[in-house]
Amino acid sequence: MICTMIQAIQFAGMLNPVSSLEGIGFFIGRVYPALHFLTISRGVFNKALGFASLYTSF
Repeated sequence: MICTMIQAIQFAGMLNPVSSLEGIGFFIGRVYPALHFLTISRGVFNKALGFASLYTSF
């Protein structure tokens, strides 16, 4: 559990945006499911976006 939490925090955009990651971290961040979850959560709860705006993250 700790190993997956560390990756989620480092590569999913919780501390630094995924676009600022370099090297292999950028590709890990794009593939890791936590990035898509955070994008959907922020879009729905903070910005009130609908499915049409967030369908790429699904």
